[in-house]
Amino acid sequence: MNELLLLLLLGLGGLAWYKAMQGREMARAACLAACRRYGVQLLDDTVVLERLWPEQDRRGRWRISRSYGFEFSSDGGLSRQEGRVVMVGTRVEHLYLAPGEVFIP
Repeated sequence: MNELLLLLLLGLGGLAWYKAMQGREMARAACLAACRRYGVQLLDDTVVLERLWPEQDRRGRWRISRSYGFEFSSDGGLSRQEGRVVMVGTRVEHLYLAPGEVFIP
């Protein structure tokens, strides 16, 4: 019985890890698309998880929301600016490229 419980916990942990990586890749792709649209460069080609919390989506279902930070530049990295993307599940909720500027793909 203990082996079955351990196997179940490992499976759930693996599924959570897979979903987290899937959400991170979708966030990175959304940031890359937004940067291309506005003619800026996504620096380091990555996003960093900043916050994780439970939230209801637009249909009232509970989802895991994640906030990822990233840096971009319009001059090749000399002046770094910070951006943020908020994902609800695997959907982009908000994408901020500059203070006060919201882009939703």
